[in-house]
Amino acid sequence: MERKQLSKVFFTLCLMLLSGIQVGFAQGTSEYPTGINPNPTDIKLEPSSLNLRIHEKARLKATVQPSGANQDVTWEVEEGSNVVSVDKTGLVNAKAVGKATVVVTSTVNTLVSKECTVTVRNPVESDVSKLNNLIYIEKQDLHPGTTATLSFQMKNNAAIRGFQFDMYLPEGISVVKNSNGRIMAELNPQRLPDDDVHTLTIQEQADGGIRFLCSSLYDNKFDGTSGEIATLKVTIAENVQDGNYPIIITDMKLTETDINNFYETPYLMTTMNVSSYILGDVNRDGKVDVSDYTGVANHIMGMPQEGFVKQAADVDGNGKIDVSDYTGIANFIMKGFFSGKSSLRKSRRLAGIEDNYLYVQDKELQKNAKKDVEVTLTISMKNVAPIRGFQFDMYLPEGISVVRNNSGRIMAKLNSERLPEDDQHTLTVQEQEGGAIRFLCSSLYDETFTENDGGLLTLQVNISKDLDPGEYKVFLRDMKLTETDISRFYEADEVPFTIKVMDGDAIHDIRAAEEDGVIYDLSGKAVSNPNQQGVIIVNGKKIVNK
Repeated sequence: MERKQLSKVFFTLCLMLLSGIQVGFAQGTSEYPTGINPNPTDIKLEPSSLNLRIHEKARLKATVQPSGANQDVTWEVEEGSNVVSVDKTGLVNAKAVGKATVVVTSTVNTLVSKECTVTVRNPVESDVSKLNNLIYIEKQDLHPGTTATLSFQMKNNAAIRGFQFDMYLPEGISVVKNSNGRIMAELNPQRLPDDDVHTLTIQEQADGGIRFLCSSLYDNKFDGTSGEIATLKVTIAENVQDGNYPIIITDMKLTETDINNFYETPYLMTTMNVSSYILGDVNRDGKVDVSDYTGVANHIMGMPQEGFVKQAADVDGNGKIDVSDYTGIANFIMKGFFSGKSSLRKSRRLAGIEDNYLYVQDKELQKNAKKDVEVTLTISMKNVAPIRGFQFDMYLPEGISVVRNNSGRIMAKLNSERLPEDDQHTLTVQEQEGGAIRFLCSSLYDETFTENDGGLLTLQVNISKDLDPGEYKVFLRDMKLTETDISRFYEADEVPFTIKVMDGDAIHDIRAAEEDGVIYDLSGKAVSNPNQQGVIIVNGKKIVNK
């Protein structure tokens, strides 16, 4: 044979000999000669399956079998590379909803491998009310084509000195950078201790996350136990569709000065609503001004206009358009924000309506058989809260109607004794389809009504001459009283009262007759003084005036 062929045969024989030695030791002993490792035969993979949420991470552990075998492995996504990624250490990162298969393979024997099935699901919004010592993003509405400021709140009962977390923004929402390419974010000075420096570093990561790192240089903790800790500017692309979008925070760690005392939150999600309207911009002209203020008032009063955007008008987020929104838009025009606070909180119906409501005391009225009688109803307000505005519907029974002036306006007015000095409260009253009389009132100067009980306004009504005597129920419905902070309000579905209508007595008959000039004494002589004592004749009837 040629020398080259002999060398090849010799090399093959050596490999066969070494393989035999490895097999022999693997089958007969648990130890191997120095420098000789067993051939990999299997991989133990933990866990064998994963359930993750988007942007959640988990590390897989692979142990090559048998013991003593070379532990070098490779990781790859065999199916679903758009769903997850995996790095060289076995760290799996969920990217999108779906299923994927991650495979680990021995580098010594590529025929030895194991699979892990990964299921990625949509995350559920986190309930931060049940957690502590964490940072979360406050919910707000975002709008395509605009820049917004995200508010990071820190809730803590520990002495927190520093924090770290990764944030993931949905597609179409991105961080704002300055001319140097730095991400624009800053700490809230109100939570920083005096004479201290807290550093804040923010950097984009390879997987798309935005990493935040913050700590005190002088061993000081943050002030307070709740409230805004930092802000971040973001832009919302013009092509982002209306809908709810998740912003996710992962791998959060808050630490005290003692580095052995720390608090971890692996995963948090906040849902942001993206809408193609600007809150308060009900006519969609790109700004919030008097047109929107007027539009909301018209809508409340039953005069909807073409192009009115209901979602934009619902500035307090309670799902309906009412006095809180009317007040909120006035706040925004005059102050630059919708609520009485620095940022709008989720609206809520407050307890205590029994202490904050409008009412009318039961009333006795006397009719006139010849003509309608005009009377005054006093609507009172009982309140312990600082009420700035109100809204309600009044339902009058048939035969009792509102009085209108020459311009057709319903005659009602506020009681000056319950109005603060140097203020102006608007009052609009309008009849609705179905017969309800709607009242809408709010202060133009952010003032609240004075006193805590008593007459708030009066309404002129007519008692028809044809109305039968009896008791009639009147209802105040869909009542809402709001504070200047429009997230604080008080509602009542229905507050009833009773009007008792009686036949006119002698005095009413006399006064009616006096106007018609038909009062006589027993001799048939006209009487000029209807209050004189004795027997007089009114409309053909003898009346004893005592």
